[in-house]
Amino acid sequence: MRLVVQVKLLPTPERAAALEATLRTASRAADLVAKIAFEQRCFRNHDLREHTYDQIKAEFGPAAQHVVKKGRLTRPEPSRSRKVGLLRAGKLT
Repeated sequence: MRLVVQVKLLPTPERAAALEATLRTASRAADLVAKIAFEQRCFRNHDLREHTYDQIKAEFGPAAQHVVKKGRLTRPEPSRSRKVGLLRAGKLT
């Protein structure tokens, strides 16, 4: 069972600006991770970290590990036959 909750944020103008800046920075970092992933044809989490972690940490700060995980989610969709095989094996829901 999955529980979904909607939350409405009501930040002060200063906090809203800080949140927006944080999200824009995280988005730029994830875009860089995705670009490197496609250039290197590397989509596994551990392998992608080897290629990107130091660069992301130096450029965007200490949350690099989380950004690499989000950027990794941009990998290409598996082909239909691969999806069917994963469904039959019970590895895809």
